[in-house]
Amino acid sequence: MTPDRRLDGAPSAMSASQVRERTCPYCAEDVRPAAVICPHCRRDIRLSSLTIDPGDNRTALSVLLFLALAFAAFQFYQYVTKPDPLSTTATAIEDYLDAEGEAALKELNAQPLIVSATVTNKGGDRLHLQSHYALDIVAEMQSPASVDPGDEVSLRCEGVIDVGLLAPKPRLTGCLISDGT
Repeated sequence: MTPDRRLDGAPSAMSASQVRERTCPYCAEDVRPAAVICPHCRRDIRLSSLTIDPGDNRTALSVLLFLALAFAAFQFYQYVTKPDPLSTTATAIEDYLDAEGEAALKELNAQPLIVSATVTNKGGDRLHLQSHYALDIVAEMQSPASVDPGDEVSLRCEGVIDVGLLAPKPRLTGCLISDGT
C-alpha cells in the first residue's frame, strides 16, 4: 500500500484510512476533521457544534418545567409542614429559656409563636414586654404598632433569637400585632 501524497508530491503524514472523518451537521456527509467548509453542501461547519437543534428547545423546556414543578412542590411541602404557632406568654418563654437554656433557644428559634404580654414601653420598631426581671423582653416588630404602655397585646412572632453579649436576653423576632387567630 502506498502512502497518500499531498498536491506537491510529498507523502502525507497520515493515510486516508487513518484520518477520522466527522459528519456535516447540515448534509450528513463525511467531512475531514480540519474542514472549515463542507465540500458537499458548502456550509461553514466551524461553529456547527454551537448551533441549537430545534429538538433541543423541547428538552430545555422540559427541564425548566421540571425545575418549576420541583420548586413548587418544595414550597408546598414547606407550607404544609410549617409548625402551627405556639400560643404562650412572654413570661412563659422567659421561664422556659431560664430553665432549659440553649436547648430552649434552639427550639424557639424556628418556632412561630403567638405571644400574649403587657407592653411596658415602645420605641421605634420595638415593643418592650413585661417580664419577671428588671429588663423587659424586646419584640422586634415588622411594622409600627399602635399600642401604648400598659396595653395587653397578642403578637404573632417568627421565633426567638439570641442577640449575644449586646443584650442580656433573647429577642422575639418578626412580630406583628395578631388578631388572635
